[in-house]
Amino acid sequence: MRLLLLAPSLHCAVVCAAVLLCVPCWAQSLRTIPPPGFDDLDDPQRTLIDLVILGRTIQGVAVALQGATLRFEEPLRLLAEIKEIDDSQQLLQTLSGPLPTNEQLVCHAHAADQENCGRLEPRVAGIIYDRERFRAELFINAAFVRSEVGVDIFLPSPPTEEFAFSQLFGSASGSMDGTTRISLHQELQVGAGATRLVASTFLSNEEALLIDALRLEHDRKLWRYTLGRFFAPSLAAISDLNMLGISIRTHTDGLVDKKLTDPDQLAVFLNRRAQVRVLREGRVLLSQTLAPGHQTVDQQRLPDGSYQVTLQILEEGSAPREEVRFFVKEYDVPSARTPFYFFDAGRIVNFTRSRLDADDPMYALRVGARWRVANNLALGGDLLGGTQAQLAEFSASRLGEHWSARWASFASNFGNFGIDSRLTAHTGQWHPSLMLRKVWSGDGASADSFIYELARSQTRASISLAGPIGEAILSSSFSLSDSQFGRSHSASMHLRYPCSLNGALNSDILFDIGYADGTVVASLGLTGRFGRPSRTLDVTSGYRIIDGRRSAGPTDHSGDFQTASLSGYFEPSGAHRIQAMMAADRTPDGHNLQVQGDYQGGLGQLSAASNVGRLGNISTASYDVNFQTGLYATRLLSTDRAFGMGGSSGNAAILVGIEGSAPDNIFHVYIDGVERGALRAQEQLTVTVPAYHTYDIRISATGTRAVTYDQGARHVTLFPGNVAHYTWRAAVVIPAFGRIIGSDGEPLRNVQIKGAAITVFTDERGYFTAELPVTATLRFLHPRAGCEIPVTIDDPSALFVRLGILRCSGAGLAPQKTTLDHSNRITRP
Repeated sequence: MRLLLLAPSLHCAVVCAAVLLCVPCWAQSLRTIPPPGFDDLDDPQRTLIDLVILGRTIQGVAVALQGATLRFEEPLRLLAEIKEIDDSQQLLQTLSGPLPTNEQLVCHAHAADQENCGRLEPRVAGIIYDRERFRAELFINAAFVRSEVGVDIFLPSPPTEEFAFSQLFGSASGSMDGTTRISLHQELQVGAGATRLVASTFLSNEEALLIDALRLEHDRKLWRYTLGRFFAPSLAAISDLNMLGISIRTHTDGLVDKKLTDPDQLAVFLNRRAQVRVLREGRVLLSQTLAPGHQTVDQQRLPDGSYQVTLQILEEGSAPREEVRFFVKEYDVPSARTPFYFFDAGRIVNFTRSRLDADDPMYALRVGARWRVANNLALGGDLLGGTQAQLAEFSASRLGEHWSARWASFASNFGNFGIDSRLTAHTGQWHPSLMLRKVWSGDGASADSFIYELARSQTRASISLAGPIGEAILSSSFSLSDSQFGRSHSASMHLRYPCSLNGALNSDILFDIGYADGTVVASLGLTGRFGRPSRTLDVTSGYRIIDGRRSAGPTDHSGDFQTASLSGYFEPSGAHRIQAMMAADRTPDGHNLQVQGDYQGGLGQLSAASNVGRLGNISTASYDVNFQTGLYATRLLSTDRAFGMGGSSGNAAILVGIEGSAPDNIFHVYIDGVERGALRAQEQLTVTVPAYHTYDIRISATGTRAVTYDQGARHVTLFPGNVAHYTWRAAVVIPAFGRIIGSDGEPLRNVQIKGAAITVFTDERGYFTAELPVTATLRFLHPRAGCEIPVTIDDPSALFVRLGILRCSGAGLAPQKTTLDHSNRITRP
């Protein structure tokens, strides 16, 4: 454990090393002059690319590339492809000039900024260009896109094949004090096309089996029909309700131009490494181990909607604490052409375990609507009435060129009333946001009804700001909470300065400062990354100071902290990814060691973390394990049914298989231009993706052998539960050299040769070159000497084949003995 006892002088050396490592980042680059004979290196390079515009792909778009800019060669032709624009002249002016390529925003498996990759908010128009795949996506500011085009633009229909989509999530956590939590959560969808039966179950060692949802659901363009047990989407005032009944509503999921409001950030401030669990009505939705400082909980696995969650924070050496948040992640803006309508009716089921009374059932009816009254303004109203409470809500959403806002007010028959407002801005590269929620309540009489969340007065507010300062990236936030659970406030700032030293070595300087309920934490660190995209090693070292009041634990949190961590990423193949991390902290009153590993493979995902340490005279230890897997099937009633396993977050699946014989090649799978995995011949890759989207699926081959396969794209639209299966056939091709002559001994000049998906021609002397599979039939097309020649290559591992001189007449190939290289044999009739 000597690593934990680093002297302060060593940390001074760390800071100095950070400055020295980043000196090349601050040095001004020198302009170089092309060497003699290469004067055209700086000239525009012309090529053809695939361009994605508003969800449509246009192939063969002529562009000129020069440095970090791209210029369209035919902007008028491009403009003709965009039917939904209002100001064509300004857009034409932008498309006619050079556009930054923004290649740093390309999404791939190892993108530095996975959260913001693939996103661009230009003033008029801009592109993200993927140089490796000759593919670009054109982004147009919403202010220039016409909202009224006469009719809604719907996604194409999903596949009609029967499907079964099942995902299983599990988590286990515990500590030395004997507390253990084990839970399993399964999502099952069975159906065909846009009709599905959905079942969701939850089981833990602390709870009996719980059926969250059991419903029959059908999508028909703008309408969704639901029967059974379901979650009625929430209001701004309260969480969504678990109901047993019927639901009829419009939705934007099936539209091409749907909009999603930005989800809330579940941010926590940690004095030490801690386990953070996200619970909803006692169910663990997510469990993570997070580092000290200002951290954001992963929201990918949290369901859509608006609902109350509890954050359980288990810090080593401190008593567990809980924070109650109201989380929002939902579709909120209706189509400009069709309003939203809602109708939900039924019995409220298990709205909270402590208040469920089978002898006093609660029934509720909800009706509501949303209207887009202007291009950028939407209004809404909802009425929720039941046997125990009534609630009314009015909301408004405004979409500006660089900002969006939502405001809601609500009131109940118990005298509860409040407001909920949210503002998000996108001013260039800066992203500020503001949230304010205020509830005024009376004597708590509504605590025994389904609006129990409004039973006590409460105030919650948060402000966040993120954006670049030169080459550095800044993110900061402030939050305030005042409710029956207590009063708390926190603020934090995080600054990262990236330094790219060369292709294999990158470094970041990290600075954090935060404040939470009387405690101040400041840290300075250096992280370095070595290696290639498929193999990386991260080394982090830092120094942290905490100054605050004495905690509820046995020791004082104040003092200076020293930390060091080592993490590695290894990708042995496209279907397997391994990541490991080890971190050590030395504190004034003890030390802590954390080991964490993550694996993603063909069967799913597995992550495990363990913490051991000592706090004063108390030993501490804890663990956290999470896994996810799935089983997917399509064409259940057909003889060519297909199955797949594994996957990650997503509610639809794509199965990709490679048939044929190409053992020396790896086939990379690209979905919407982003690589999602790799496989070999006779293997299958399972990729789970979000539903309500049209996907473009392609493959590309790498390896030592030339192969032939369909290089065209497959397109599919997926709704929830849909499973699409596509198979590509690949075959190794071998270069073959030969010469063809007629029956008179004269060479057959400029003869067309067809066969095995090839078309080639002989030259003036009758010679030809063709890439042939192991077995093929060549057709020589000539007016006086046409023939067919069956070819079989005895040695598939041959690098090339000499066919020798072939004699062809109208009756066919004249048999003859040809001398071949002993390592390359060919048989002919």
